[in-house]
Amino acid sequence: MTHVLLLHIMKGGCLAMAGLAFFPTLRRIQTALIGATLGLGIGTLALRSWESWRLGYGHFPSSNLFEAVALLMVFCVGLLFWVGRKTPALIATTALGMLVPLGVFLTYAELKGGADLRPLMPSLNSIWIQIHVPVTVLGYATFAVAGLASACTLWNMTRGVSSAAYTQATTHLLRLGFPLFSAGIVLGAIWAYTVWGSFWAWDPKETWALITWLYYAAAFHMATNPRRFALWMIAGLPLTLFTFIGVNYVFAGQHQFGLL
Repeated sequence: MTHVLLLHIMKGGCLAMAGLAFFPTLRRIQTALIGATLGLGIGTLALRSWESWRLGYGHFPSSNLFEAVALLMVFCVGLLFWVGRKTPALIATTALGMLVPLGVFLTYAELKGGADLRPLMPSLNSIWIQIHVPVTVLGYATFAVAGLASACTLWNMTRGVSSAAYTQATTHLLRLGFPLFSAGIVLGAIWAYTVWGSFWAWDPKETWALITWLYYAAAFHMATNPRRFALWMIAGLPLTLFTFIGVNYVFAGQHQFGLL
């Protein structure tokens, strides 16, 4: 499948971005590298969508964990293209801390058959999945990159180096991610009503999404103190990843289709 090949090349781009941490002289090409990696990611999603339509399934990549993780990677790279020019250390930090591990996970998922295109389950055969999932995953991506930007903030603080650009990037990401994540929850509630007849059922995924929403709502009140704000956003990173992927493996619920 052509889109899987493109995804592998994109993972190579993420690995090269991680290499910027060890070869600082290559930072002069980092903008071009991020742009190329983002282009490969967008191409991967577009080709997978086209192949799905060609096979008669007709859906945007959003139906299983493989596709959700691929979305998360592409969105993270896109966010780096947005904020990375003023925060160069964030690029290698995100690549090492997020993108390369996600790439390894996608390789594992592919070996488990997660990359295979299949028809949607009846409960997923809805336009809402193609809206709810990308919006929510983009919210997760902004929270994750914001947490890593805060790690850069804290590192600069310990060295006595200005961290203003990283704090500003974290704030911008939070202001983008919180409305997106809020919209994702609302869209998910509407979709749940169309499928199960209830907007909210306290499913584990729903419960942890609400906990995550409350956590980042509180983050706005931390922004007046840069160090406390950074610590809060760093602590939110494992919460974000647990809500995104871990809940499905720890608790039984109606979102079990997100397993491999």
